[in-house]
Amino acid sequence: YVTVSTFSGCGSRTDSIYVFVRPGGNVSNVELTANKTLFCLGDSAQLNLLIENIVFEDSINPNYNSALWSSVTGGVASNSCGSGSGNAIYFNSAGNRWAATSSINALNGGTIYFALKIANGTAPCEGADAGEDVVLEYSINGGVSWTVFKTYYENLYPNFTSLSMVIPSGAQTSNTR
Repeated sequence: YVTVSTFSGCGSRTDSIYVFVRPGGNVSNVELTANKTLFCLGDSAQLNLLIENIVFEDSINPNYNSALWSSVTGGVASNSCGSGSGNAIYFNSAGNRWAATSSINALNGGTIYFALKIANGTAPCEGADAGEDVVLEYSINGGVSWTVFKTYYENLYPNFTSLSMVIPSGAQTSNTR
């Protein structure tokens, strides 16, 4: 139900909206907004409905789906250091480590949802050294070059934390990694 009321006392209105998701539809988020917030007698508003479909999802159980990832370097599917549920991609190799998705159609934008933990040193996991931050990047040329759009600092994520990032406008292409 949607309830709209005003500060000026013009009144309020409650109505309902029914959203039907076809079987097999993978919806991650539904957001309803109105173009007006103040209503008086005779006013109307345009309601806008945003539905985010899941275009990429990997439960990493029992392993990550290699068809969805163009490259996983220095990481394995494991729950040795914990996970949100089941396995996570666990990076424990020396040097640079990364996971890059296969190309995704992100023309309509969207949101990336994931959980992140940067080791806290509890056995059997080593602690992250200062500066061993995690960088979220995108590529629009098949992985030839990458653009940073968020850095996650190693000292801020000692436990699994659910995160979300809106796909930036520069990454909204039909061939985004």
